[in-house]
Amino acid sequence: MPLDVDHITDLQLDALREVGNIGAGHAATSLAELLGEGIDITVPNAGLLKTSELSASQADPDAMVAGVVFEISGQAGGVMMYVFG
Repeated sequence: MPLDVDHITDLQLDALREVGNIGAGHAATSLAELLGEGIDITVPNAGLLKTSELSASQADPDAMVAGVVFEISGQAGGVMMYVFG
């Protein structure tokens, strides 16, 4: 049975946040190694958005951002996107 994102529990959202924290940490480490210098990051904000709501979530629509998108399969299938701004 697929996960109903309209009725996600706090525990499920916490699990998704933890996946995001781990992924952001790995991304920052890889970027630091690539650049050869330290990278400071804060704990990422995590939430569920529809793709159509993504641009409205950014404070500055002209700000340059970078992102990574990957597909999640299984019971909690979907798409996860990291947006770095």
